[in-house]
Amino acid sequence: VDQGLSDQSSLQRFATGVGERFTAKLSDGSLVTLNTNTTVEVRYAHNERRIYLRSGEATFNVAHDAGRPFRVDTGERIFQALGTVFNVDRHGGAVELTVTEGRVAVSRATGADRGAVVVPSMDEVDVTVLAGQQVVIADGAEISRTFHFFISVVIGPEFIHKDQGEHFIRKLIERADRVADGF
Repeated sequence: VDQGLSDQSSLQRFATGVGERFTAKLSDGSLVTLNTNTTVEVRYAHNERRIYLRSGEATFNVAHDAGRPFRVDTGERIFQALGTVFNVDRHGGAVELTVTEGRVAVSRATGADRGAVVVPSMDEVDVTVLAGQQVVIADGAEISRTFHFFISVVIGPEFIHKDQGEHFIRKLIERADRVADGF
C-alpha cells in the first residue's frame, strides 16, 4: 500500500497492489476503501473535496460538510456525494457507480474540471443516483433519463435494464470475472 504525499502538499496519494485492500481515514473524517489494484489522489481545497480515481475501485463513506462538496473525478465523469456511501469502479472504458446510502449526482467533467477547482451547479447534473441504484457509464456515453430500477446499465446513448435478460446477465458475469481476477 502506497500512502505518499506528492510534490504538492495538498495532494495525497493512496494505492493498492493486486490482492491488497486498504481503508484510509481522510482529514475531514471521510473513509475511502481501496479495492485491489487501485490508485486515488485526494485534494482538499477551501470550497471542495476532490478525489481523483485514477484506476480501480473505491468505496467512499463521506463525512458531511455542506461548505465543501465531496466529488470523485474519473476523468470523464464527476460523482458528487449528497450525504452518502457509494462505490466507484473504473475499469476499461467504463465507470460503474453503486449507491448504498443517500444520493450521488453524476455530471460530465469539462476541460475546466481537469486540474482546477470547479464547482458545477446542480443545473449541470446529468442524473442523480439513489440508494439501491447502480449505473455503468461507457466512455462517451450520454445519460438521457433516470430509471428507478435496482440496476440500470448505460452503454452508449441507451439504457439497458435488468429486465432485458441475456444482456444484463452477461454484464453481471463480466463484473464477477473482473472481481475474481483481482484475487
